[in-house]
Amino acid sequence: MVQFHEEFSPGWAIFTVKLDNARAPSAYWRALHCLAGPVLFCGLGLWKLAVVLLLGAAVWIFPRDVAEEKLVCMKGLGLQLSSRNRSGKTTSDFVEMSEIEEIIIAEAVTYFDVFYYLVVELKGSDRTKVPFRTLRPPVAQQLRVLRVLRDMLGLDDAERSKTAPQHSPSWGQGRRSGR
Repeated sequence: MVQFHEEFSPGWAIFTVKLDNARAPSAYWRALHCLAGPVLFCGLGLWKLAVVLLLGAAVWIFPRDVAEEKLVCMKGLGLQLSSRNRSGKTTSDFVEMSEIEEIIIAEAVTYFDVFYYLVVELKGSDRTKVPFRTLRPPVAQQLRVLRVLRDMLGLDDAERSKTAPQHSPSWGQGRRSGR
């Protein structure tokens, strides 16, 4: 469904997730649903209504599909989150490095699905930014993005381990059966 691409340089990293147009069943199903009504109306002799419905579907549904989402990390500056839809409209948001408190991978549970997504937590507020909001890369790529972002933005685990609670050496070790 999605293609994942990454580029690196000493001062920046770019992560891009693109919709694979050859394998976009949601767009095909939407097209089928949008065409079913006008075909029915043409059969009833209401061809003007059919044309209006087809134009409405073309203007309303297809340009809104996200075709690409991009995350650019600039060392010492912050993150740029951008998305481009099928019509070419691009929206971008910049998060300064001083505003970033934490970058984590969160888990979402719905009735039919469990999925993971990258979250940028902002300092001093309950607001968050989600880099890949619509096109979610696989978890393995999200872990890679997380590690690179934390390394480039200086959010390494060494600083956090000083403030994290210490566990006893036996923590996490279960009892062995047969004893």
